[in-house]
Amino acid sequence: PLTSVRKPRAALGSRAAELLLDEARGEGHTHVQEVFEPTLVVRESSMVFRDREGAQ
Repeated sequence: PLTSVRKPRAALGSRAAELLLDEARGEGHTHVQEVFEPTLVVRESSMVFRDREGAQ
């Protein structure tokens, strides 16, 4: 399995629905920038980096 980035899908969908409902209620349309924290999911495709012996 590949290492990947997991997005908070439930939070993204919930916020999108809130914005859509606000616009449908006539509360106006504004552009907003939202930040959602992803999660790194480390799997077998990533390996631990080890220094070579004697490397500087």
